[in-house]
Amino acid sequence: MLAVLIINYRTAQATLTCLESLLPELPQGAIVYLLDNGSGEQDVAMLRAYVERNAEQVRFDTSDQNLGFAAGMNRLIASAFADAQVDQLLLLNSDTIVTPGFLAAMQAQLDPERRVDMVAARLLHADRDEVESLGITIYRSTLASNRKREDELLLGPTGGCALLTRRLLDDLLTSHGEWFDESFFCYAEDTDMMLRARWLGYLPGYSADAVVRHHGSLSSGGSDNTFVLYHGIRNSIWWLYKNAPTGWMLRSLPWFIA
Repeated sequence: MLAVLIINYRTAQATLTCLESLLPELPQGAIVYLLDNGSGEQDVAMLRAYVERNAEQVRFDTSDQNLGFAAGMNRLIASAFADAQVDQLLLLNSDTIVTPGFLAAMQAQLDPERRVDMVAARLLHADRDEVESLGITIYRSTLASNRKREDELLLGPTGGCALLTRRLLDDLLTSHGEWFDESFFCYAEDTDMMLRARWLGYLPGYSADAVVRHHGSLSSGGSDNTFVLYHGIRNSIWWLYKNAPTGWMLRSLPWFIA
């Protein structure tokens, strides 16, 4: 059974637009787990009213403070996994709009025998037919970024739209004691998770037919503000320090410095 995990932070109207596009795409029995991440009374009231009208498909939780993406998603994962029937999770940003057939296209890429337990979608900018992300790639400098072309290496899906199996997430928790690393707060926590999953032998899949529109950094005020830059740069170093083998780092060091 599928569970969809969405975090809202001060973007209630965008979240409602996301839900309106998402709910018709869900298979029978699928549940959306929605967390408001300390947005305030107005957002909570708007979301609660929507959930009351769609109670069969949406479960709503609130936090008094902003937990960040990592801790917020961990809270939602734990809530979803309280149901033993849940075997797939779709992580979805609140500022996305999904297109018909995207979910089936992602699920078709799962391959348990080959250990393809994580799938990336084709994220386009909300206002134009231009690629924003085809998952996460790693350059020879060892720095990670949004994958822009299908011929680039695919590390794994971005947290903005990621289909993950319960098997993969259970293995991460058993092996590393965590799903997302909450010290990241937000940005690059998905890179950290996907790399740890790759070390455990899991492979990524990608579906070009799973098209999702994305506004991008809407809840954090846009991609060019100091909050995004600080966490993006800091966490790009943190995940390397945490995960990269010494030999890998030494071979890549000239490119990293450049």
